Formats: sequence, structure tokens, C-alpha cells
Amino acid sequence: MGSIKSKPSVISLSLLKSIMKNVGLLLALLLPILSCENSPSQVRNTTNARTDFKIPYQLDAPDTFFLLSHDLEEISGLSMEASNENLLAVNDEEGIIFYLNYETGKIEKQVNFGKMNDYEGVEAVAGKIFVTKSNGTIYEISDIGRPLQLTETHPTFLKSSNDVEGLAYDTHSN
Repeated sequence: MGSIKSKPSVISLSLLKSIMKNVGLLLALLLPILSCENSPSQVRNTTNARTDFKIPYQLDAPDTFFLLSHDLEEISGLSMEASNENLLAVNDEEGIIFYLNYETGKIEKQVNFGKMNDYEGVEAVAGKIFVTKSNGTIYEISDIGRPLQLTETHPTFLKSSNDVEGLAYDTHSN
């Protein structure tokens, strides 16, 4: 993993759904849900795809490498903290959110939020952290790291068979 020279913006990908009316947020699930069950004959023809798109990073020539802590071996999801001070990563199995220094990869702090499970994505929005589980359930964590930390559970229409693998927030649409 290379260091990040400039602070990245969060990019929303694919399917946007309103899944949290009470919270008033639109969250984007990073998963082409509808295509998971499709047969090869149902896959869209991409021969007319854009060829002029350029990724503004040299993926084959990272600026820096650093050795990550063994505690980060089972992380899923990566997001910028709302204050742009740290990266957030969620432990795939243990219900821990890690705050990582984005220049060194060092763990600045960690916060427990849930029990053993299959967590996949993390996103920071308006002082709260949202984590998704592989079955689509979304956890909303507020008062993070404080004695009265609260974790609310928001079931969605998704199931384990959807195998959700990420979460994003679109600041332009919300």
C-alpha cells in the first residue's frame, strides 16, 4: 500500500438506493447487485466502452510502500475520515474500526463497535461512521469511542447471497 500525497475524495460507484429514510442519507452499495445472478449471456456488451478515461494515479508505480501492522491483516473497506485526518478501515471479522495515518499506515486508534461478523465496507458521514455487513445490513455508529457510543442496526432489502463488498457515500447527491 502506498502513501497518499493528496487527500482523496470519495467516489460513489454504481447502484444508489435510499435505504435509510429516518437518517436521511443516501448510501451507495458498491456491488452490481443485479448482475450477481446473471448468466454470461445476460452480461452487457462493453465493446463501445470509453477508452479515453485515465486514472490519475500510477497504479504500477506507487510512490511509497510501508509495512502494515499484523492487526490490519483482516481489514475490509477503506474510507477517508470526515475530518480528512485519517483513513478508516473495518476489521472483516471482529467489529473493530481502525483509524490509520494516511501517510504512514500506522494505527492511530481503534474502536470496537460490534460482535464477530462479516463486515465489508466503512464510510464516515457527518460525525458518524457507517459499516456494512456482507448481507447488506448497515450499522450506524455515533458518539464514536465515547462511553455512550451507540451502534444502530439498519436492515436492508439485501441478503447474504448478494455478498455486499463495499459502501460509499455520494456527497454531491446528499
